[in-house]
Amino acid sequence: MDTGDIDYLYERGMDSLKINDLDAAIRDFAGIIRIDPENVDAHFQRGVAYALKFDHEAAIRDFSVAIRLNPHSAHFFQARGNMYQFAGNLDAAFADFNETIRLDPGIAAAYVSRGKIYAQRRELDSAIVDLSEAIRLDQANVEAYVWRGSSFLDRGALDAAIRDLGEALRLDPHQITARTLRGVAYHRKNMLAEALQDFSAAINQDVTCIDAFYHRGQLYYRRFMQSANPADLEWAIADFSAVIRLKPDLVKAHIARGMGYFEQRDFQSAVRDFSEAIHLEPDNARLYRYRGDAHGALGDQNAARRDYAEVGLLDRLGKK
Repeated sequence: MDTGDIDYLYERGMDSLKINDLDAAIRDFAGIIRIDPENVDAHFQRGVAYALKFDHEAAIRDFSVAIRLNPHSAHFFQARGNMYQFAGNLDAAFADFNETIRLDPGIAAAYVSRGKIYAQRRELDSAIVDLSEAIRLDQANVEAYVWRGSSFLDRGALDAAIRDLGEALRLDPHQITARTLRGVAYHRKNMLAEALQDFSAAINQDVTCIDAFYHRGQLYYRRFMQSANPADLEWAIADFSAVIRLKPDLVKAHIARGMGYFEQRDFQSAVRDFSEAIHLEPDNARLYRYRGDAHGALGDQNAARRDYAEVGLLDRLGKK
């Protein structure tokens, strides 16, 4: 084994990583592995390079070798857990984050990662415990505040959600997810002006923010239903149209815009949106009911009866 060659390749591979020349880094770390197949650092750093290339499977393979060679490194388990999480294998990721925390209880990122999985599983109390520990370890951890705020929001603790999401925004004013979620919390508290400000700020930061457009459209629609101001209805339809342009297969956006068109008495456009929603979700009984109402408003009683008959059939099949 030529340790001089290994040192040279390792230093060059690390330099390539620093400048994001990932293919060059992979070649150098692979060169080390050919010389020394059990070089744990080369496997780990090649895994890092693969991770940066979004090649999750290759990264997992290298991190797994690194773990076999050194099963006592919390950072190796954290890295592999991250890859499992990105790849959608939450059970494997959860196991790795548990091991990370067992080996080193002081890694804030591990609590954030495990807390996110708890939140995705709707185990909100456990999520909040983990994310709180992450914040205790790292009070500037923006991601922990965002996810804890989101968990509070899902649990209905709106004031706690607003505090956490506000802290995330204090730490990072450009955090669009935090701003959108805080807008949702404000909306649920009936603080419509504050909610509108957050949704609009999120859209100004990112004109492709689907969630902000959708929730702002919902807010405008709610205001229209309360005040019957036609401008609110126009703005709601415009926001739902923006969502559809960005994500044409989002069923709830077609439903929302269809409802807006119905209130606007543009029943033909309502039929088109409800029909598209049915195309995307054909077993949803309420969509046929909505379209039946629109057909009825157009005076097409035959089409309305067909839709209502479909509602009855789906109801009998247990599809609501």
